[in-house]
Amino acid sequence: MSGASLIYADGVGPVLLGRVRGGRLGRSATTDIAPAILERWAAEGDLPRIALLGGPEGLAAAAGQALEDRGLGRAVYAESGFQDDYSDVLAKIRAIRPDVLFVGMGAPREMEWCERYLGELPSCVVITCGGWFGFLTGKERRAPRVVQAFGGEWIWRLAQSPRRLMGRYGRGLMIVLKELSSGRG
Repeated sequence: MSGASLIYADGVGPVLLGRVRGGRLGRSATTDIAPAILERWAAEGDLPRIALLGGPEGLAAAAGQALEDRGLGRAVYAESGFQDDYSDVLAKIRAIRPDVLFVGMGAPREMEWCERYLGELPSCVVITCGGWFGFLTGKERRAPRVVQAFGGEWIWRLAQSPRRLMGRYGRGLMIVLKELSSGRG
């Protein structure tokens, strides 16, 4: 996180750790922030040129189309997040030079990807976005506002995709518990 220009808490774990460390954090989900950023960008002039990386085959492309359909940008590149070698992906992103790159691989994978490859990316806004592509395409549903308000969206998502999310959420819980027990939390 030390290499990021801006960090926001998108999840119960980061919010909890931040509060324990004396911060007054609230949850800021990419699902809420990204459309607002793109709307503002579009209102300022040209539509942003958007690259999307993440999810299974076809999901990023469908999410890019959804953004275009909503008038939030022009999808100039979309690729699955499951690659053995990212050299071709990185070369294409550098050649296309998007304004914004959304990386939707789930935490912590997307953060690790950004940390590893940031120096190989062109100058652009890079935003991790977890499951946002699924929400954009309607493949996943957001939790009701009342569930979001108490930080329970992760429970809602887990109920929709237990096989896919159980391991990741379990690992995240272990990281938060380790941080809290170490005194760093």
